[in-house]
Amino acid sequence: MPVSIIASSIFLAWRTLILVAEGWSERGGLAFVSRRNPSLAGKREALGFVLGVLARRNLVDRIIETCHGSLPLNKERLSLARLAVHLVRDPSRLGSKRGALEGLRRVCPQPYRSELERLIGYVLANEDPADFVRSLDENYRLALETGFPIWWVKYCERVWGRSFALELLRSGPRPRYLHVNNLRADTEVIAELSMFSELEPVQRFFGFYKSKGEGLGGALRELLEKGFVEAQDLASFLAVEAGNPRSDDHVLDVCAAPGAKTGALAELMNNEGEIVSIDYSAKRMRDWSRMIKKLGVRTASGIVEDGTRPGLRHDRIFDLILVDPPCSGSGIFDRNPGMRWHLSAQRLAKYAQLQYQLLEQSSRFLRPTGRILYSTCSIALEENENVISRFLSSHPEFEVRPVLERVQLGSPGLRGWSNCRRFYPHRDATAGYFIARLEHIS
Repeated sequence: MPVSIIASSIFLAWRTLILVAEGWSERGGLAFVSRRNPSLAGKREALGFVLGVLARRNLVDRIIETCHGSLPLNKERLSLARLAVHLVRDPSRLGSKRGALEGLRRVCPQPYRSELERLIGYVLANEDPADFVRSLDENYRLALETGFPIWWVKYCERVWGRSFALELLRSGPRPRYLHVNNLRADTEVIAELSMFSELEPVQRFFGFYKSKGEGLGGALRELLEKGFVEAQDLASFLAVEAGNPRSDDHVLDVCAAPGAKTGALAELMNNEGEIVSIDYSAKRMRDWSRMIKKLGVRTASGIVEDGTRPGLRHDRIFDLILVDPPCSGSGIFDRNPGMRWHLSAQRLAKYAQLQYQLLEQSSRFLRPTGRILYSTCSIALEENENVISRFLSSHPEFEVRPVLERVQLGSPGLRGWSNCRRFYPHRDATAGYFIARLEHIS
């Protein structure tokens, strides 16, 4: 790779890491930086650098602290230092350390140059990561080994025990899934999918495929862009299926953007019935509109609406209400490592309060014979079983019903909530997910 492209990718990654430190997502930050620097190439490599830094941020920070005595307070300096440690320790995306060093030196501003050279020299002289963890206790060593905050390591051990926690924390990336969109695809498309060597059919789940590589070839990407196939995790699709949507149902889809679950609903309902999709963000609902149009959904209408105080008419009632609220994303840390460093016990409590409010408000629009499907891409107790427990304590007229009884995947819920279903990345090769189905007691 030419040094000019390497330097371009490093610059994009550096500026993106600054935004991530301020709370941006990795992809959102990179998109913003790229728009500000349209002449720079290497966005894909830049995203890889950003994800690589965040996947081992605690070890990277320990190396910087050991070298300089403390972490730089300036976000520009700190982000550049983190990127330098990652690239010098793991230059695999660049092919060699030489390319990483030349690119870093081109990008580095003059005031940071001596500090950068000192850090580079220190990393080159201390390449064994074990040198930085020998003096730490077992949990801190595990945190540095797996790239998770120490509080999350202790949380996992407390909830699931040491053995399960080790498997969970050390698990590798889950597969990427594609599934056939039956609203658009025909038998020719399905036959064409069987010809792609980068796809592997998923046993027992017809129409689902695992992607063997990181990227998608041109022909396969074209099918994706036309809406014939969709990228959606298996657990996410099963969460919709657990609600048992029927073709004559009236469905309320809460926190619906960007639209993957709306598409799954329409597919399972054969594009019949009615789907009312709400989300608080006008921008996200524009993304929703584009997605459902691409997927061929005809029966859904989108409304910009705050689910914690929905302005729907009080006489509106629904057969199925899908509540998939904002959450910590602890079940998808493998794809979004930056989320690990923004999460805390306090944030879990805030998410849990929001999730309860969304569930509470949505339940007012349920038909007496209807059902609520609550799901999150989180594995934390606070956002799942605890929310269900709190809701049922204030709504004794509801109960939890079994879900996905014919699906041989997933585990029972925790703390006695055996009718709920959990998915774990290391056991089920899916996103970490929680699913609960609530109905009135008959």
